[in-house]
Amino acid sequence: MNNKIEIRRDLSIQTAHMPYYAQYMATQLQEDLGLKWGWTSPCSISFEAETGLAKGTKGTLRLDGSVVILDITLPFMLAAMRPTIERKIDEKLGALVQMAQQAAAAG
Repeated sequence: MNNKIEIRRDLSIQTAHMPYYAQYMATQLQEDLGLKWGWTSPCSISFEAETGLAKGTKGTLRLDGSVVILDITLPFMLAAMRPTIERKIDEKLGALVQMAQQAAAAG
């Protein structure tokens, strides 16, 4: 059973603003899913769900130029729900990317 998810999104914003928007995305995921996160390099955030419905989920949010790459490893108990989880994460990331683009355009 495949428990890996990888989602890529082009933010199409200035590279200098990427860390701010990556941190904003991580903060939103923390609020929505209870993920704990931290910077592991200037271009990478690691996260893990220690409690709640997503417990055991781990991953990274990496910056590559203007592209955000979200790599997620689901725990065994959630692997069967991977397609549904991937779709919901993709929708959420899409909404966050859109908000980041709007914020960059505004200011």
